[in-house]
Order: sequence, then C-alpha cells, then structure tokens
Amino acid sequence: MAINDIQVAISDDFFSAFARIPQKQQTKVQHFLTKFQQDPTASGINYEKLHQCRDPRIRSVRIDQTYRGIVLQPKSGNVYMLLWVDHHDRAYEWAKNRICDINPQLGAVQIYRVTEKEAPQTPEEKKDSAMFSGLRDKDLLRLGLPEKLLGEVRNLETQQDLKDFKESCPEHVYEALVWLSQGESYEDVLSIISEQGIQEKEVVDTEDFTSALDHPVSRHKFYIAATEKALLDMLHAPLENWRTFLHPSQRRLVEKSWSGAVRVLGGAGTGKTVVAMHRAKWLAENMKRESKDRILFTTFTRNLAADIQANLEKIMEAEDFARIEVVNLDKWVVDFLLEQGHGFTVDYGEKSKELWQQALEILPPELNFSMGFLREEWEEVIQPFEISDLVSYVRTERRGRGIALGRQEREGLWPVFERYMALMDQEKIREPADMMRDARFYLEKDNNFVFRHIIVDEAQDMGMQAFRLLRAMVAEGPDDLFIVGDAHQRIYSVHGALSQCGIRIVGRSTKLRINYRTTEETRRWAMSLMKDVFVDDLDEGEDLEDGYISLIHGTEPHLLAAENLDDECDAIEAHLKMINTNDGALNACCVVLRTHRLLQLYSSELEKRGLVLYPLLPSRPDDRNEPGVRIGTMHRVKGLEFDHMLICGMNEDAMPLMSHAMKSEDPEIRKKAEMRDRALLFMAVTRAKKSVFLSGNGKISPWLNESRA
Repeated sequence: MAINDIQVAISDDFFSAFARIPQKQQTKVQHFLTKFQQDPTASGINYEKLHQCRDPRIRSVRIDQTYRGIVLQPKSGNVYMLLWVDHHDRAYEWAKNRICDINPQLGAVQIYRVTEKEAPQTPEEKKDSAMFSGLRDKDLLRLGLPEKLLGEVRNLETQQDLKDFKESCPEHVYEALVWLSQGESYEDVLSIISEQGIQEKEVVDTEDFTSALDHPVSRHKFYIAATEKALLDMLHAPLENWRTFLHPSQRRLVEKSWSGAVRVLGGAGTGKTVVAMHRAKWLAENMKRESKDRILFTTFTRNLAADIQANLEKIMEAEDFARIEVVNLDKWVVDFLLEQGHGFTVDYGEKSKELWQQALEILPPELNFSMGFLREEWEEVIQPFEISDLVSYVRTERRGRGIALGRQEREGLWPVFERYMALMDQEKIREPADMMRDARFYLEKDNNFVFRHIIVDEAQDMGMQAFRLLRAMVAEGPDDLFIVGDAHQRIYSVHGALSQCGIRIVGRSTKLRINYRTTEETRRWAMSLMKDVFVDDLDEGEDLEDGYISLIHGTEPHLLAAENLDDECDAIEAHLKMINTNDGALNACCVVLRTHRLLQLYSSELEKRGLVLYPLLPSRPDDRNEPGVRIGTMHRVKGLEFDHMLICGMNEDAMPLMSHAMKSEDPEIRKKAEMRDRALLFMAVTRAKKSVFLSGNGKISPWLNESRA
C-alpha cells in the first residue's frame, strides 16, 4: 500500500481530549501527529493491543512515558483513526468499552460505549414502562442505533435515564431519541433525519472505512487533514469545532447548489452564523479560479461583521477569502453612495429630531397627534412603502397600525411628511432606510449587479428597504441569496417580509432544530417569554418552535428579587464568587443591563465590591485573554456567548423599558415595543452556555415575577 493512499481521520473527541492535557504533552502530541500523518505504518509507531477491550481493532500508541493515543488500526484498507489521547490509565479506561465501527443500516462510522455487563435481552423484549416500548427493534435500528445498544435503550424509563445514556450513544441517534421522547412521531423523526442525509442504505460494506468517512454523520465526527499545516491549525484551536465538524443538517445546507434564494430559520444556538460562514467558504472554494465574481457577507451591526470576518479568515485560504467582502449593510450603503457622488450623509437621529419638530409646526390643530405618532407613521408606513405623494398615501393599506386614519386625516398629515422630506433634502441628510432606497435606485438605473452571491446573517433585524436593496445587488438565479435569521431575536427593525421585497423562497426554506450552545433548561425558560406571542418566519408566515431541542442539560435559571440595589449587588458578587470557586472562569461570565444608565450604575456598585470588570465596548471585540467579568448592555452581547450570563437590573421600568414606543397612542406600536424587549431578553438569556442568573430589586419586572410564580 502506497503511503499516499493512506488516510488519517481524527475524531472530534480526540481534539477535545487534546485541549485538556498539559501544554508539554500537547507539544509531544503535535510531533507524534506529524509523523503519524506522514506514515502511520512507520516502524517507529508502536501499536499495542489492549487487553479486555471490546473492540479488537483498537490499539494504543505511545506519546511519551505517561501519555497514550487511542487508535483504530484497520484489519485491511488504508484508513487509520485517532480517537483519544490522555494519561495512559485514563486512555485505557476510555478505550475499554468503546467500539468504533460502521453502522450496517446507514453506512456511517460510529463511536459508542457499551456497558461492562450488557443486559440480557431476548428479541423484541420490552418493559411496559420503557420510554420506547412502542417501537420495534428494527425501528430503532433504522434510526442508526447500534445493535449492541438495543438492550440499554429498552431499559430507558425516564428522561434522566435518557440523559445518562447520552455519553454512550452516537450523537445523531441520541438526537432522534430526544425528539421521540418529546412527542414527535416516529415518521416525523425519520423525515427530519432523512432531510439531513441520514437514511438506510440497501448495501453497506462494514469494512469500507474510506467510503463510510464520506457519510454526513461521519463528517460531523471525523476530520481528515489534507496537509500538515491544516492539522496544526486545528490543534491550535481544538475546541472551535464549528470550524470543521458540521452537523449533517448544517452540511446539507452548506454544500448544496440551490436554484434560487434560500431562507434558513433556527433558534438561538442552532449554528445559523456557522452555517452562513461555511456557506460563504464553500461558494468561494467552488468558484472558477479565473472568475472575477464577488461574494458579499453582510449582517446588521459592525461588531458582528468584524467577528465574522475574523472567523472566516481562520477557516479559509487567503486566495478564497479575497473573494468575499464582509461588511454590515449600512456601511456598504454609505461607501457605495459616496462612490456615486450621492451628496447626502446618513443621520441616526441626531439631526432628524430637530427637523421633525419643525415639520410638526404645520400640523393642523384639529389633528391631535404627537411627534411620536408621526414618526411611527413615517417608519411603519411612509418609508417601507416608499410613499412620495398624497394619492399613494391615501390608497396605501396601513398594515400593522392600530389607529385608523381616514382620508381627511391623511390629507391633513401629508403636508407634515412632505415638509420633513423637504427639510432633509435641504440639510442633505437621509435616514438609514432612505439611504438604502437611494442605493437601490442607483443599482436599478444602471442594471448593475454588484455581487454573484450574497450571504445575510441576522436577517430578522433588516427591514423592507434592506431586503429590496439586497434583491437589487445580485441577479436572481442559482445560489443568489442565502438568508439566515430568527425573529425570536428581532431587537432592532420593523418586520420586512421577503416575498414583499421580491425575494422568492418557495420550496427553498429550511430550519435548524438542534441547539448546541444553550442548555435545555435555559432554552425552555427563554421560550416561555414567547408563549402565546406570534413570531414571524421572515416572510408572511409564523415560525413555530416545534421540534427544537437542546442536547445539553444544566441547572434551571436562578431568579432573584432583592429588596434594594445593595442587596442585589451583594447577591451578584456572591454568585460570581461561587462561579469562580467552582469553575474558575470569571472572564467567561457576563453581566448585562438594559440601558447605559443602568450599566454605569451597576459597574460602579460592583467595582466598589472589588470585582474586576471588563467593559464590552462597541469599538472593540471581546478579548478573552484579558481578565475580568464582562459587563455591557443587552444590545452589545448580540452575537456573543459566555459560560455564565447574569442579567441584572430587571426592574419594573427597565424590562420592558418604558420607552416612547411603550407609551405610544397606537396599541400596535406598544405591542411591537414589548415584543422587541421580549426578544432582547430572549437573546441575552440564550447567550449562556452553562448557567443564567436573573435579578432585580424593589419593584421587579413582571416577566421575572411570572417566572417566580
């Protein structure tokens, strides 16, 4: 067998184990892997057979006197698999009951653990109290369950039994069992996993590891390094599994050629941004080398765009990355209009407030509407529907408004809007939505399609003007738009329906269902905020949370209602000290507040108590090498994640915030403002990987009270 024909596959478990061993041993592992990748058959690599090991093909290899790697050495073929690395006793213990084989139903490589004493089980024997007693053995096997685990599955009776079984079971099978345990029908679960490319094969060669490693399930578990540099890059950041180990449901979206625009929905922690980044990478890698086509990766905020650019650079070759422009949409618009000699500057509210006051001076006295109402009418009706004259205004259906306006009232209001537009022209300023409209006009006039592909992240925060602009920036056709978002986390913009903006997604819509970040306990608490609340699907339908699961479990969110600010801050200090004692990771803790005023107040109080704080500033990314508890506003943590989230200052007037919108005359505006704050809290809670602490003092938020009841 030629050395060039040998494949070395490395499991995600190996990378995780590598991250936990001492630095000295990590260096030795890197030297070993370099030799192993070059030639795993070399005489200097000593394969030792392990006694009492369930899998006869598993061997240990020496890293140094005390550390061992665990390897699957094939009976035949050219695939060698690195499974684990650890101190020799722990490595042998890990390998003892592990089996690595090819599932005869699916044709995928699986690693699983069998108990030391397999429970005797006659065929089809079931306990009436067992969780899956209604399924036949062949039903369970069809899901990809290894036959050696049938007895254990038949003995599962409670949710806790199922949680405990997770460490023994292949991940994709555990996902299917969780869906079944939550009431999904067997047929629906088969449909879900079939969408991921996980389905029965007629013929499977259980010794052909080369073919098996190409299965979506195997590619989620194993990494085959093409070069020594690629392997070393992986070892330098082994816990960032998102770089390589895509779930089958994610990989299916990333590596498919679509006939047109695609919408991807997914709850918090389901990996939407990961999918979007890998989609950009895949598109760039599959462009012809001589092509001059460009890819735009855009999102709503500057901070997210900067993070995405840094992460794309980590996973891409420089030549491919050069094809991608990563920028938040507002910034792209400003730069584009500057090139066109547009002559207007964008205004984010500093100047426009003064102009509204001037425009309001001509409002007829019999129309008793506030400036707030007029601005809402502007943002909800005039801007989205690009109304430029009275006739259009009178004819327009004011969708989403709670106060009816007759013809006479509209005729009285229109001169105010006309005056405001004239004042903006006079001052040479535009609001962001109007800048997007103007950019679109330039593109449509010249029929100028700037990009070949566009990837849109956090699409829920983009309005109709943004979607219309994106449609104009790329020609309609295969792989033109890839749009990901979650309206449960809409914290900025008014709703813009894709189909109303010329973006057709019929037959090209999908959902990511598996949460990889947030514990099930935290996910359930966050979803309780959205109970009985309509959440759109970025179009004209509803996004139901049915079928979402988290595979991680932890503690229930800790809720605190303190008597006063001092008591609350004392409790925050005590909670952080407990985390430091148990976890030793204060730089992975984040305290968030609803407003900048509260941020200043709580920062001062916590610093008085001797806590070292690291402010999350808009102008800089979070550097985890810097010490200190992270602290910032809820809006600032969008797109970030932390082990422990502390959401504080949840008082009656702060959550929901008593903003102008919450005091609006229009009940629909009040409803939308409350929904944005629900989404903001939902987003902040779901930044947590391990635990959530929520606190207030005095008169606390009704949402905190509801949860404590």
